[in-house]
Amino acid sequence: MGVFKKGDIVISKVSFVDSHIFKIRPTLIIVERLTSNDFIVLYITKTSYSDEYSIPIYANDIETGHIKYIPSYVRVNKPHILPRIKLYNKVAELKEEKMKQITEVWEKYRE
Repeated sequence: MGVFKKGDIVISKVSFVDSHIFKIRPTLIIVERLTSNDFIVLYITKTSYSDEYSIPIYANDIETGHIKYIPSYVRVNKPHILPRIKLYNKVAELKEEKMKQITEVWEKYRE
């Protein structure tokens, strides 16, 4: 179990609302250590949405590692709080420029 930080793409166990059904999916850490064991993550999907809150990730946006689908899309309007136990392993890390773009949209979304 490594230490995760903002900008890491992590495979996570995500539950559906009011359900015991879950999905294993990539997520992006947007806020690290909300509490001692919680992180705010954003969903990553292979599906493109035509709104300002769907930000594409291309191969040249990745600093280290890789993700399965290129392009993939960060859903800034789909934040979730996950405990550390539901974050399994880091698969990639985004470049600083891409994280800056995502953070700006995240801040706008939160207003």
